Amino acid sequence: MEEKWYDGLSDDIFSTEEDKKYKETVEKIRDAVKNGMGFDDACASVNIEDAGLKKIIIDDALKVLIADMYFMQKMST
Repeated sequence: MEEKWYDGLSDDIFSTEEDKKYKETVEKIRDAVKNGMGFDDACASVNIEDAGLKKIIIDDALKVLIADMYFMQKMST
């Protein structure tokens, strides 16, 4: 099989800095909540200067946490 020019590049090579910041921050919030921190405190602990981006990140982090709880509950029953 022929090797493509992009083989071996990191997965986030085509991501913008904003994309990287988004993914990192959602993961930080998710980890903080899993470690016992309240959602509001976890959101307050991240430093995002762009208010619009921060709102999107918080909204999405909440959706991810709800989905995690839903699927974990489904798997345990």
